[in-house]
Amino acid sequence: TAGKIIQRLNNALGNINGDVQSSISKSAESFEARQSRNQELRNVLEDMEDALEGESNIDDLKQQAQHYLGQMANSLSAGEEAERQEQEGLMSLLVSMQQQLSSLQKQTDSYRKKLVEQRINMYTDPLTRVPNRMAYNERASKEWDRCQAQNRPLSIAVVDVDHFKRINDKYGHAAGDK
Repeated sequence: TAGKIIQRLNNALGNINGDVQSSISKSAESFEARQSRNQELRNVLEDMEDALEGESNIDDLKQQAQHYLGQMANSLSAGEEAERQEQEGLMSLLVSMQQQLSSLQKQTDSYRKKLVEQRINMYTDPLTRVPNRMAYNERASKEWDRCQAQNRPLSIAVVDVDHFKRINDKYGHAAGDK
């Protein structure tokens, strides 16, 4: 039914919207984490600069430089790992969204075909497969509206070419349907 179709479409769009919101949230968190790591690196560089300025012993300078370089390497490694995980998560999310969109597109195509079939069935006599009264009424209404908009007269001719009216009037609609 139309209600179920709309519900399915609504659910699929809700899932996609949730994935987009999740992606936005993860992006914001990732940006903040990157900013924090960058600040941490700046702090290490400042500490290193301060420590190296006050030190005169070459062995102590080497040791402190190695210590600070180790901290920077650890910070860079942590950043690379966080970015790798973020990229994997983003790719997974994008694949999921692409699958949902593909599924939604297939459902939409299927529903569109069903609606076309329903429209054809709604305006077609099931026995003769010719346009029915509803099709006639809709077409007549459209033509009337068109003529009104163009300020032109409308003429309609109705002809019973197969004499169904006479058969239906004489023997009833059940006989005419045969």
